Amino acid sequence: MVAIIVLDVAMQTQAILNQSRVFAVSHQARSRLNTAYVAGIFAGGAPGSAAAAVLSLGGRGGRRSRPPAWF
Repeated sequence: MVAIIVLDVAMQTQAILNQSRVFAVSHQARSRLNTAYVAGIFAGGAPGSAAAAVLSLGGRGGRRSRPPAWF
């Protein structure tokens, strides 16, 4: 559980630092840069989440032989 919390804090810190770097580029283009940054995060996160879902099922297409341990 501690590792999950540390990973979450690290990811949020990384997002804040990356966004501050993007905002430092141009004060006038903040909204456009933020849109591009968030769209890029989504474009990487959506396929990553889909791949993780498939891999967590072991490639069985949604058929588990038993419920997950956390269920």
